[in-house]
Amino acid sequence: MAKIVNFQYSLPCKIQFLLKKLSRTDKDDILSLLFDYGASIYDQETNSFSIEPNDFSVVITDLLKFFKKRKIKVQIDKRTAKIVEQINQFNQSLRSKQKVNSKLSLNFKREITQLQKRNVKRLLQYKHGASFSVPGAGKTTEALAFLDAQKNKYLTLIICPKNAFGSWEEQLKQCLWKYSSQRLVGSDASVLKEAKKPYGYLFITYSKFSNISEKLLSVLSAKPFNIILDESHKIKRGEDGKWGREVLKIAPLAESRIILSGTPLPNSEDDLVPQIKFLFPHLKTIPNPGNFIKTYYVRTTKKELKLPKLECKLVHVPLSKNQKKLYGIIKSRLLRDKIGINNLKDRETLRKINKCYIQILQVISNPLLLIKAGIDFDDKGIFELFEEGPKISYACIKARQLAAKGQKVIIWSYFKENIDLIASHLRDLNAVLIYGDTNVGDEREEDTREYRINKFKNDKSCSVLVANPAACGESISLHQNCHFAIYVDRTYNAAHYLQSQDRIHRFGLSKNTKTIVEILYAKNTIDESINRRLNLKTRRMAEILSDSSLHVEPEDDDDILISNEKDAQDFISTLRKE
Repeated sequence: MAKIVNFQYSLPCKIQFLLKKLSRTDKDDILSLLFDYGASIYDQETNSFSIEPNDFSVVITDLLKFFKKRKIKVQIDKRTAKIVEQINQFNQSLRSKQKVNSKLSLNFKREITQLQKRNVKRLLQYKHGASFSVPGAGKTTEALAFLDAQKNKYLTLIICPKNAFGSWEEQLKQCLWKYSSQRLVGSDASVLKEAKKPYGYLFITYSKFSNISEKLLSVLSAKPFNIILDESHKIKRGEDGKWGREVLKIAPLAESRIILSGTPLPNSEDDLVPQIKFLFPHLKTIPNPGNFIKTYYVRTTKKELKLPKLECKLVHVPLSKNQKKLYGIIKSRLLRDKIGINNLKDRETLRKINKCYIQILQVISNPLLLIKAGIDFDDKGIFELFEEGPKISYACIKARQLAAKGQKVIIWSYFKENIDLIASHLRDLNAVLIYGDTNVGDEREEDTREYRINKFKNDKSCSVLVANPAACGESISLHQNCHFAIYVDRTYNAAHYLQSQDRIHRFGLSKNTKTIVEILYAKNTIDESINRRLNLKTRRMAEILSDSSLHVEPEDDDDILISNEKDAQDFISTLRKE
């Protein structure tokens, strides 16, 4: 009797292969092979293995070789066969690039630029690809043109931040004559109901997708589909994070996969690994991700766009006398705990560091933030030290000076209470604010993000926008209306920093436009550590992306928590030296 292995794709998100007439030795050897990958579950009752598609993509080549050597007949269903076909296509592409046909269909109405044509032509050499172009260069247009030139008419699932929904809808309108799209928001039942309808493009946030991925996949997998990850660096934690883990599970099932990010490695080169595994799920290891991705990504730089230089200034705002006392008290707490630099991978250690880090960040930004933090101080008299920080005063004074000259300004802070406070101080300038709680909707609805952005851009009496880089640092363009930004505080998050800068420094600026960024910092505090680490991360990203225009060092840079071991080391070392 012939020995048979029968592969079957089953929901949710599993590939099962049934063993028929195999010897005990065959089974043990298969189990050993799969165990090496840590990739499967064996069910003795059904005599079968279950394996997730992304793990299957890694192990399938070795499995097929094993079955051929043992003369085991392989039966594969259509969906599993599609995954195997994609792997074979990629292996073939390593040996010879595809013939490029960059002619767009009649449904593509936008005239793309020469730089975009160059990028699309290069992307078309492979079935999957990445655009790391700077904001404003047209990553969205390139992705839509890439699919159009492939004659790819399948449903496209776009996973992106919620504040990018409007931008995507506008780009679809500008690029295509005919299309249909839908936001997947609301209850799970509502999302699944809309996903069943015959739309061409579906938008969903990373958070929503990670909570409903298996149910959504059961709907989408009935037909071929593509996936675009916008701001793909958001899966940088890979299997260690919920967003990355759920996205990587479904990657092998997509016909075409595209990643988009202007800042693909905000912390280190390792941030690229999950993004590469999304594009090519079957890769076992990626020892040099920066070198590997060069074959598959395109990037238009600020230099190629001929943008005028960004003027970035460090403005020293000394701590007040009371601030210095508070800073010393909280710093001594951490040093008293004697947290060792060699123990930074421990979760509990990192939690303690982050607790202290946030408190210190609050002290040098605005000591009043500590009131809501609910910190238990031994000395109750310490509360007399709480006062509004000088950075708040500086930002408000500067905003008034600019408004008097008829100039608009955006003021950045990571803390909601700071945003509320500054907007309150500047209400006579008709200031608007945006943070994570601000609703996404129509620009005609007063409580929405879109309404406030539109007001800031078009209402002459509205001189100030106060915002959080995490909530407002992506997918908006303010460069035609605002040319001045102030950072009340920054964190170690390079993506937030660089992307928020790009709101006012992007394609479309005239060559004589002067764009100024002021970064408020206090000497001999962790402001210096943050500045040092952001500059290092920016330089490293510039090297890997071969983009010198990315390197913006001020003259004298997933969240705001420390998640990078080197950031933690620099933070602790800075406190010890002070």
